[in-house]
This record gives sequence, structure tokens and C-alpha cells, in this order.
Amino acid sequence: MISRYKIPVLYLALAALMAPPVWAEEKPPLLRRPWVEAEKQRMLDWLSGMQNRKGEVRGFWWLQDGHGRSFILSGTGLDSLILETMPVSVPYDSDAPLHMAEARARYSGGQPEEAARLWKTFNALAALEIPAYQKKAARESARMLQNTGLSFTGPVVIFRTEQKETLVSHPEHGYRFSLPEQYRAARFRFKKAGRRRSMEPGELHTLALKRKLVSESGKRKEAIIITSSDVLDKFIRPRDCRILWRDRTGYTPGSTRSAGLNETVKKESDNELLVSVSDGTPGAWLEYYRVKDTTCLHVRILVPEFSIMDKSMQNALVLEGRKFEDPLELYDAEMAREIFEDLVANLSGP
Repeated sequence: MISRYKIPVLYLALAALMAPPVWAEEKPPLLRRPWVEAEKQRMLDWLSGMQNRKGEVRGFWWLQDGHGRSFILSGTGLDSLILETMPVSVPYDSDAPLHMAEARARYSGGQPEEAARLWKTFNALAALEIPAYQKKAARESARMLQNTGLSFTGPVVIFRTEQKETLVSHPEHGYRFSLPEQYRAARFRFKKAGRRRSMEPGELHTLALKRKLVSESGKRKEAIIITSSDVLDKFIRPRDCRILWRDRTGYTPGSTRSAGLNETVKKESDNELLVSVSDGTPGAWLEYYRVKDTTCLHVRILVPEFSIMDKSMQNALVLEGRKFEDPLELYDAEMAREIFEDLVANLSGP
């Protein structure tokens, strides 16, 4: 796909790879200053030149770098799509010694949160049957977390090479599950918001997982799994858990974002709620809520399928005034249900 891009876009991707790191900032490399400001200005100058030659250019265009990470280019600048760029690398359990060296380097290089994330990831493996070299990494991780006083809030994710599965674990909130095949990952943080502020635990860490699927039609198809958890100060029910999550993301009754949403309850009990959600696009995605005492687990599973558009800058000019991205055609509800069944079958806790 990248072979279709024009030379300036290729240069943009190469510059991203060669940009020197600035360890003092907790940001993905592509978003660190001063690189991004210089590249934004260069891109705007180039875009201005195109406007002078071709006429006014409007709209938004989806571009990808050499790693397949996604960006939106517009007349006002260059933005990174967090879920698409997947800034969190998923460590391999088979590379345990390498990741221990990486964690030490990140800690000494001014990235304590990333070091703590790796140490917590391998420390969580200690509860499983693992080889001796991974047990050594787990012990080192526990020692480093104690010696440095660092902590990492939120779920951790690791790819288990021999099992060919992606393992998600949150020791503090008491849940763990695995997914077949390898997923990429991104993290989100939500602050207090919504009607039930007294229920909010504060800043929330949410993990998003994504992998490409084979589409018989040749179209772009993906599996996306978003998981988050809360520990509150009162006992709750699954529907309370849903209200809390919807408040946080803005999908509440009467809101503009909720217009056109249709929900169907697929399963409900004292501690579980499974809802199918449709936004008018053919198909639906799944929202799963599971509670135990004061702990709330939320999992969203989407399997979108997109038609493919030519992502060259020349085509962006032809399609001026239109949002330049692959049109969403449908949500594969059946595949989402299969992923859900696999996930719940090996879900431990809460």
C-alpha cells in the first residue's frame, strides 16, 4: 500500500523512523517535539503548494507509515489515530531476557512508566506454568518494582509464543483472559466525567487490542477488543457498570453521540450483562459487563469490515471535500460472538 504514496509522504514515514528519541516525554516517538512541529510545518508548506497548483484542497486523508500506523492529514495539520497507531508494543514471553534489558534501559533513560509496564507484565507471568528463564524474568521484575518503587496501573498484555495466544491480565482487579493469535495494543486514559461522579474511581486505564482478519471479499477486516475495569467504593450491578462506561464515553440516553444506537440484551444475570449494539451500519458489536462485589469489568468487541480506497495524495485531490478513509460497510456480528465465546470460556475473574 505504501508504494502508492507520493515521495513527500514516504519521506514523512522515513523521517519518523530516523527521528532521535526525546526520553523526557512520555509520548510515542512519532508525537515527540520538536520533530512533529517541524514536520507539520513542512507538510503544511507542501500542502499549500498543492493548493496553489491544484486549487483549494479540503477534507481529511488517511495516511500510513512504513509500520502500518495510521495518521490523518488535513489542511490544519497532521494527527495520529491512537487506536490505529497502536503505540504499545506487545512483548513476547520468548523474548523475556531482551525485554528485561529493554526495561532497564527505559528506566535509566527516563521512561519509568514504560519500564514499570514491562516489569509488571512479566511479574504477572509468575502465576502461570512457565520455563525457568521466564521465571527468572518474573523474579527480576518483582525485585525491580520493589527497588524502584514504581507501579503501573491497568491491564498488561503479552504474546505467549508457544501457545500462540495473546494474554491479558490485571492482577489488582483480579481477571485474566487469552485470545487466539497475536494482537497489537493501545492504551487510553479517561478522567472523571458523567452524571455519577461519586462512583468514579478517578483516572482509568483502558486497553485496546486489534488484529487483521482474512476477508473472503478481499476487503479490510479487523477484530477490535476494548477492555477496562473499575474498582468502586460500593457494590454495583451490571447495569450500573454499563451506565458508568456510557457516561465516560459520552454514549448516554439523549446525547448526540447516542442518536441512532439500538441495543438488544442478549444475556443478563446478577453478575453479567451482554448487549448487542447497532448504530445503523449493517451488523452490530457486543458490549459485555461482568461484576463481582465492587469490581466492574467491561469488554467491547467489534469486527468492522471496510471497502478499500486508493490512498494516494492524487486521489485525495480528486476526492476533495470528502473524508478520505476506507468506508465502513458492516460489523460482523457472528465473528464478534465467536470471539466473545472464546474470551469468556477462559476468563478468570473478577
